[in-house]
This record gives sequence, structure tokens and C-alpha cells, in this order.
Amino acid sequence: MAFSPDGTRLASSSADKTVRIWDTRTATPIGKPLTGHEGSVSSVAFSPDGTRLASSSADKTVRIWDARTGAPIGAPLTGHTDSVWSVAFSPDGTRLASSSDDETVRLWDPDTGTPIGTPLTGHTDSVSSVGFSPDGTRLASGSLDETVRLWDPDTGTPIGTPLTGHTDSVWSVAFSPDGTRLASGSDDETVRLWDPDIGTPIGTPLTGHEGSVLSVAFSPNSTRLASSDLDETVRL
Repeated sequence: MAFSPDGTRLASSSADKTVRIWDTRTATPIGKPLTGHEGSVSSVAFSPDGTRLASSSADKTVRIWDARTGAPIGAPLTGHTDSVWSVAFSPDGTRLASSSDDETVRLWDPDTGTPIGTPLTGHTDSVSSVGFSPDGTRLASGSLDETVRLWDPDTGTPIGTPLTGHTDSVWSVAFSPDGTRLASGSDDETVRLWDPDIGTPIGTPLTGHEGSVLSVAFSPNSTRLASSDLDETVRL
């Protein structure tokens, strides 16, 4: 799920191959389901100005929608050779990142739907999650190869070496809104915090969950971190 920048809408993605948009004040759907994907829809992301919505799918494509009308914008973005797990807009809205079971991250021009540069390679297993830093100078990716990687989205080159420490698949990555921390959640039942400037861990792993940590998210003021888990709990 993803909130629109102004908080008035919530987008959700589903295994029923649709995306839905909801009015957060009334908890009612806005318009009809967005259809077109031919596989489970794994991730949604609003553009920074709230006018567009991106979605990724097991059908190997990324789609961009008009967030106000629900109409598709252009043709599906193709190039990935396996299921696409995650999408994220850059803070200035000029780039869209996607990650896939094909072990790559791709960057797209959301205005034209064309790829920017070549695929970002280096991960050795499915790439489950991507996220931009608040200033747009870094792109983080988490992978089932147990690592987190940082990339320069302008050049598509890796920044430093992979962030290692997790002992199982990494399912989610998120930057803090102030840009000073990067969080990752893993099958190893931990959450880790990293310094994204130097690529080193901050403190010890956050423990307590008793199952795979599937998602992490910071509060807007960067003072709290939430994590969700297969142990049926959310932790702060």
C-alpha cells in the first residue's frame, strides 16, 4: 500500500491483479479497480506530486496510471525478465526504480516510459525492495542474496560494497526522512540500521520478532521505525 503525498488517497495492490485507490477520509473506493496487469500486483508508489501511480507485477511489467482518473498512461514498461517486486519514485519525480526476480534493478523515465541506462546488476538473487534517499542521490536495494546495496541513480553504478550482516533474505529497505539512516528487514528475524553515507551498520540488530520481517517504515519525523512480521505482530 502507499499513501498519496497529501494523505487523501491510499493505493493498494493485490494478487487479484488489480490496483485500487481509496478515499482515506471515508474509507471508500475511488472509481473502479485499475486493471491491465496479467499477474499479481506486488507494489504501488505515488509520484511526489501525486498525479501518477506506478505498479509492479508478476507479469514482468511496471505500469503507470493517472492517479486522478485511474487511466493507464502509455504502454506497460517492459524489460524485466521475471516478476517485478517493488517500485519507487525519486523525490523529484524524474526517475522510477523497479526491482525484480531477474536479480536486477532498473531505472525508468516516468514521463516517456523508457529505460534510463542499463540494468543495475550485482545482486545474485531476487531483488525484493528499492527505495530512494530523501535527496535522491542514493538508491537502496534489498535482496534475497542477504545483502543491501547502494547505487548512484545518476550513473547506475554501485556506491561502495554491499551491506552485509543479515543471515537470510532481505525483504524491505527504507530510508529515514532525514536521510541519516537506512533500515532493512529480513528473514533472519531482525531489523538492521545502516549509515547510508558510509555503508556501515548502526548499533546492533533490532531483535524481538519471531518470524520473517517483511516490511519496514519510518515515521515522518524519523524518530520511530515500524516493522511487520510473519509472527503476526507489528513492532515500533
